[in-house]
Amino acid sequence: MELKRVLDRDEDLILEWLRIGHVPEEVLRYQQAQEEAKKKNFRLVGEVDVEEVNNFRDRKMFDVRHQGGRDIVELNTAHPFVQSISEEELANMEPAEIRGLFARLLAAFGRSRTLLLGGGASEPEILFEQSVFDWSEFTGEFVEKL
Repeated sequence: MELKRVLDRDEDLILEWLRIGHVPEEVLRYQQAQEEAKKKNFRLVGEVDVEEVNNFRDRKMFDVRHQGGRDIVELNTAHPFVQSISEEELANMEPAEIRGLFARLLAAFGRSRTLLLGGGASEPEILFEQSVFDWSEFTGEFVEKL
């Protein structure tokens, strides 16, 4: 009974010490940004268009633009992975080969994520730009090894 009395009496102090219910500031900011996005219907999935560009000077595999409720995925046909998923290439593949390409895409994303987690950058714009660059690099290497 003595333990219960102490716990009841000092509950706020104990919870503060344990930080139960504490939401870190960065998580709170993320949650607020998510709520704002919902209010603007930004999170709703709409139309996705694919455009192809041949930019051999740019090693990025893709870029995405948002225009209203429409997302435009711009694929760089100079990139090895984009070449490997052309309609002609996909038509000649077995489902297991397509699944393998998809797995390589995800593995490349995982590698770029690992690099970012070990880096010191904290600005979202820099992080995302570097992530797309690294993802493009790793994906290209995975496909070139096929």
